[in-house]
Amino acid sequence: QKSSVYSKKVIETARMEICAAISRAKCPTKNFTREEKMAVRELKEDKTIQILQADKGNATVVMNSDDYDKKVHDLLDKEESYLVLKKDPTRTSERKLLSLL
Repeated sequence: QKSSVYSKKVIETARMEICAAISRAKCPTKNFTREEKMAVRELKEDKTIQILQADKGNATVVMNSDDYDKKVHDLLDKEESYLVLKKDPTRTSERKLLSLL
């Protein structure tokens, strides 16, 4: 096993400070009125539209579900956009991540 750059004491101190900061944190205040919450709930339940986060910027996009499905299929049908992997890289990535922790 690789030796860590940081000592166990430094890691434990950082962990304790993070836990303390999280426990002191306050939940954000509500920024939606009751009517706005109901409107959002109705939009989410509407199966004819998709509500998505925009690719760029802090915006929300409302899209017709049929248009959204067509766009997804068009992206997935482009063979030059994807590379077939010889094997699943998940285990290798997990090992690398665990060695860093």
